[in-house]
Amino acid sequence: MEKSDSGIRVLAAGLLIVLTVGFLFLLSQYEDSRFEPRWEEIRITNVEFEGTSGLENNSIVLYLENTNKVTDAVLKQVQVLGDGFNRTFSIKPEDSNYPTGSQGQITITNVGWTKNADYQFRIISSNECVCGAITKTA
Repeated sequence: MEKSDSGIRVLAAGLLIVLTVGFLFLLSQYEDSRFEPRWEEIRITNVEFEGTSGLENNSIVLYLENTNKVTDAVLKQVQVLGDGFNRTFSIKPEDSNYPTGSQGQITITNVGWTKNADYQFRIISSNECVCGAITKTA
């Protein structure tokens, strides 16, 4: 009888260790989700090309929405990439704050876009993350 009692004790101890490790893992995931910074999520809902194709003084309007349900976003820059085209534009401070669920627009000026060219837009946050991107044809 003593041999089977020790086997049960070993099995119970092993089960207790597995349950403890599992509980601690789940607890760490919960704590991480509460205290770790969350990434910004900006959706570009529309892009409008304004002005005359090929002129340096034309502009682009980006319509944005913060789709993150928890984190506000502070935007820093817009990268505009195309075939042989790579420019970065600073976002004005008055256009940079996007609280959770908010919508707004950013106008970038003196772009020099060309009709029928594809452009990729990347929104860069104050955390240096790409928090929104889209490709559109002018």
